[in-house]
Amino acid sequence: MEPQSLNTVPFVRMHGCGNDYVFLDCLSSPPPRNPGQLAVVLTDRRRSAGGDGLVLILPAASPSAIASMRMFNSDGSEGRLCGNALRCMAMYLFQQHNAPDTFHVEMSGQLIHCSVLESDPIAGTAGVRLTLQTPGILTAEATGHLRYVRRIAVDQNCLPAGADGAWLVCPGNEHLVVFVTSLSTASFAELAPQLEHIFPDRRVNVEFVEIQHAEHAVIRIWERGSGETLACGSGACAVAIAGSATGRLAGRRMVSVESPGGCLGVSLTADDLIQLEGQAAECCRGRFRDIPELI
Repeated sequence: MEPQSLNTVPFVRMHGCGNDYVFLDCLSSPPPRNPGQLAVVLTDRRRSAGGDGLVLILPAASPSAIASMRMFNSDGSEGRLCGNALRCMAMYLFQQHNAPDTFHVEMSGQLIHCSVLESDPIAGTAGVRLTLQTPGILTAEATGHLRYVRRIAVDQNCLPAGADGAWLVCPGNEHLVVFVTSLSTASFAELAPQLEHIFPDRRVNVEFVEIQHAEHAVIRIWERGSGETLACGSGACAVAIAGSATGRLAGRRMVSVESPGGCLGVSLTADDLIQLEGQAAECCRGRFRDIPELI
């Protein structure tokens, strides 16, 4: 039994395709004072709740949204976009706060449309589609989807044998997409951490991609601030964009992006909005001890 004098804070742990986060509901309670340091503490898989990051569910600033989200990676750095955590948050708002089945949330100044396609509150699962804004334009002189990518010069020693260069994509945060002939032979664990630091002034997420056919890609993900993860929603979007731009993947049809944790569906609308679709699931709930200097 919990001692009456012990202050604790409730949390919910949720995941999308194994990409897991500790969520704090701050809609009616103040957010932590130092969320970056708290993320480091809570995401420790041996000493605390464990996860790829910490997510704060916050009141919205925009009248068009019902809530806003901030996400902190396991190293304490803040992320600008997180498709898997956003789908989990949409499920939570729908199941726990009686949100409608379509609504907007905001993250990093972006309004994101959420559609709950199916929901099982007993199992704590849901299918959710996100509609994100158009990707960032990186090559203004190009046409079509090539506008949204930029080929990056990379030392060949930092690329696996047979790789066809590296492509920068920004569906809301930066990703470096590397197309490989086979994931089984690509030196992912060795090379991805180096590619994270390819730019001297910032870090990027990295995806190694094996194309199986025009509507299916298999990937491994190295997330800035978290290391290798089982899935990445924004990374799946980046792969679909880069694949379409380079003619490797279907441009307008739904593309299946398979990561070690499962499959996500990505498509680009006629006006180049990004749609990301997949499952969200609750892992567990609990309470952690109040940490005065952080909470």
